[in-house]
Amino acid sequence: MISPKLSCTQALSAIIMSGFLLQHMFVTSMPITITRMVTLHNSSNFNWDESQKNDILGSFFWGHLLFKVPAGRLSEIYGPRMTLGIAMSLATSVIILTPTLCYLGFYGTLSARLVLGISASFYLPTIPTLIKKWVPTDEGYKLIVQLSVVAVFLLLVLGLYGYLISILEWDGIFYFIGVVSGIWTTAWFCFVYNSPEEHPTIRKIEKTQIREALKEKVFFSETRKTPWKDILSSGAVWACILPFCCASFSTSLILSQMPTYINQVLHMDAKITGILINALFLGSHLTSFFVFYSADKLIKRKVCSATTTRKLMSGILVLVQMLLFLAQSFWGYNHVLSSVTFTICEPFGNAVMLLYLLSILDVSPNFAGTISGMATMGGDLTSYLQTKIVALCTYDGQDFAHWQSAFFVVVGVHLVGFTTYQVFGSAQVQWWDKKEGADGSV
Repeated sequence: MISPKLSCTQALSAIIMSGFLLQHMFVTSMPITITRMVTLHNSSNFNWDESQKNDILGSFFWGHLLFKVPAGRLSEIYGPRMTLGIAMSLATSVIILTPTLCYLGFYGTLSARLVLGISASFYLPTIPTLIKKWVPTDEGYKLIVQLSVVAVFLLLVLGLYGYLISILEWDGIFYFIGVVSGIWTTAWFCFVYNSPEEHPTIRKIEKTQIREALKEKVFFSETRKTPWKDILSSGAVWACILPFCCASFSTSLILSQMPTYINQVLHMDAKITGILINALFLGSHLTSFFVFYSADKLIKRKVCSATTTRKLMSGILVLVQMLLFLAQSFWGYNHVLSSVTFTICEPFGNAVMLLYLLSILDVSPNFAGTISGMATMGGDLTSYLQTKIVALCTYDGQDFAHWQSAFFVVVGVHLVGFTTYQVFGSAQVQWWDKKEGADGSV
């Protein structure tokens, strides 16, 4: 029991939400410090050229990419509590040791970021394996609403984070993140368990409610072989993976390219841009809360089936993004339109990616970790791909004429994701997920 008013499920949601913030700190820790490191130190250990700096920044994402599928499978076999707990313990140690490793030179820094990327890669594939035994399918939208709150808190946390960056030395930033990570990992081991049955202090009434809500779920031994043949040939699985990759393409393009576009193409004042973006960011998230709240009500009141509701909500979120980027393709030189497009599409993209991960729990609760690993690995690949496409489109200059083609590509990518999910998407558990020792296992 966490407190007289806070249930174990609510505590789980709070820890998951805060974990997303911590992942953001892991990603941004080196990009915000590397310039200061090189500037402040004349030592040969920090005398890195642009290629080496890009290698250091990229090593995190290669580590993040390569272990997604193994992370999901390990969480299915050994349980998410120990799998993610060990990974986050390693991440905490690495982030604290990063300043020391940086003083060893290029390869020490490269190794630190690579190992941190591997450790952080366990987070997203592990979460579906955890929540499948805590959250009923018809409560999935409520969980997404709770998880989406992270984006609103992000505005406040990033404000504090930015202030700390301005007053701390570069190595102090890594120590600060290490302390936060250590606190989070301690909370994970204290309050998170693989299932209500394993939780030592859960109230009986809460355990009974969860057990009753999940009574129709069929969970097999976590060590049974993965039916790769059935997974890879399932249209319902690819209807989750491919749209997730498309949404990741668009969202990562906004996160990585928006500052460059605003600065070099629109030449907007930074202060005005910041105020506008924060206001629209908050407003668009309130909109996504409304969308998922409505979806939750549609399912509970049996107005629509789960499959119809999934397609309706994802369709709305993707169509809004597609139409905004279509407008951006023609009138992206307009300051207001560009700000609206970027700040609405980013949170809408995050929301629809969470919806696709929820759909994975629908089609295969027993192999949700493995399939989520496949989806997020694909998302990492498309995130990398968008940087190359933008570089190709803007090779001859940073102006709107060159950016137009990049925006048209985003529209096409959204169209592919939208069509795939509307045609093949499902909220029904697949037959091979329910079958013990499925044929085709390897």
